[in-house]
Amino acid sequence: MKSFLIHDATGRILRCGVCPDADLEYQARDGETLLEAPMTDGNANYVEAGEIVPRAACPIVATLAGRVVTLSGMPVGAVINIDGEAIESITQSDPSGELEVTLPAAGNYRFACSLFPALSYSQEFVVS
Repeated sequence: MKSFLIHDATGRILRCGVCPDADLEYQARDGETLLEAPMTDGNANYVEAGEIVPRAACPIVATLAGRVVTLSGMPVGAVINIDGEAIESITQSDPSGELEVTLPAAGNYRFACSLFPALSYSQEFVVS
C-alpha cells in the first residue's frame, strides 16, 4: 500500500489517501500533481518544491476603536470580507497593507481574509 497526496499548481493539498501500489499512478486528475507522502492535514500544510511545509499564520493584526476597525499587515493580494462580502483588495499600489473600515452601526461583524498559502484569518468584532 502507498500513501499519497494530490496537490494543485499552487501547492494546495486537495486530498490524501492510501491505495494499492499498482493504483498509485491513477490517483491524480488532469492539472493535479501526485506526491507519494504520508497522510497530512491539507488545511495546515501545503506543498512547495515537492516538500510538505506548514502554512504560515496570516500576518493581519486588527484593532477596534469605537466603530473603526484598523487592519494592518495585510499582504498584497489579500481580499478582506466582512460578513462574507468582499470590501477591499490590497494591491501593489497600496504597499502599506493597512485598511480602516468604519462600521455603520452597532452589531457583530466577522472580518475574514484568505490568501493562500497563509492560513485563513477570521475575527469577530462587537460594536455597541
